[in-house]
Amino acid sequence: RTEAGFLLWYHALNAKETHGEMFENGAVGSSIAVLDIENLRASGVSDTERTIAASLLRLLVEEEEYRDKFLSAKSTTGSGFEVLSDALGNLAVGQERVAGVLRVLAESPRCRSRIINNFSPLNWRHFLGVLEDPLNRNEASKVQTAFFLRYLVMGRDDLKAEVAAACGARALLQMLRASKTESAINAAAGCLMRMAEEDSFLQSVAEQDGIKPLADVIAPPPHFFVLTAIAEQKRRAEEEENRRVGLERRAEE
Repeated sequence: RTEAGFLLWYHALNAKETHGEMFENGAVGSSIAVLDIENLRASGVSDTERTIAASLLRLLVEEEEYRDKFLSAKSTTGSGFEVLSDALGNLAVGQERVAGVLRVLAESPRCRSRIINNFSPLNWRHFLGVLEDPLNRNEASKVQTAFFLRYLVMGRDDLKAEVAAACGARALLQMLRASKTESAINAAAGCLMRMAEEDSFLQSVAEQDGIKPLADVIAPPPHFFVLTAIAEQKRRAEEEENRRVGLERRAEE
């Protein structure tokens, strides 16, 4: 199963013309089934197999014409969107790629409308839990999830109000405070900016003491200076080592 999944992924990576065949011949449905939480424990799916399945789906939805097809694809327990939404908060491995699929779908206005129309009410707490989970060290998955939420509520104040009611301000501010990378900080701040277009969400930010973490974003937080200094120190040490080795080689010659 692992080898077959890898070959499908490699084939899709190097031959875009085969993407349609992946949908027609069941590769997408099989990949969704691999990620189905209901099937994981029963079928003994490995972390590698989940990662390959998520990576294949991430490749296929890059093309606009196949995003609609993905939303129509089904597993035994639900649609592709429902399966990936459930998997997002329950996978220790492959979470970043699952979140990436959801983000790409939400970027498309047509797919965004289908998600909202066909799968409402959405379980906002499920998505927000990924952002504020203190045990989740995968910042890349948080970045993708934050972008997914940001795109999904675009132009919809009613959805922003739903996110506010689901403690969205708390989750995004927690992500902002805990983030160690610039990309994660930018993703959290950008999502907050989008959500704060709605009055109740903006009020929630104030109630969650959101002024200080937002103020910290304006000036680079101290840990950025520390990381920069460490990186510079490492670079200088490598240059010095390379220079020393070069001198020794010239001396030997």
